[in-house]
Amino acid sequence: MMFITPLLALINESYKLRRVFGAVMELMIMLKLTSFLEGCVKPIIKLRRNAKVDRGPPKRRRMVKLIKRISDEVWARMIGYGKR
Repeated sequence: MMFITPLLALINESYKLRRVFGAVMELMIMLKLTSFLEGCVKPIIKLRRNAKVDRGPPKRRRMVKLIKRISDEVWARMIGYGKR
């Protein structure tokens, strides 16, 4: 009986560590996948006409600046928006 309580505590602790280790491994896989996809996949989301340059991630800001410089139609043809 004396050994059961420390053994249960050890099992519980190892379960917590396994969960933490699993979460860290999932995060690493997601980060690697994200960095891989950033080089391969281009997100094509049409922005609103009143989109602001000072908000959002840097890629979105670049797209807003590009759309403001050229028209929506030229941007759609250049990026390939609307094609399947």
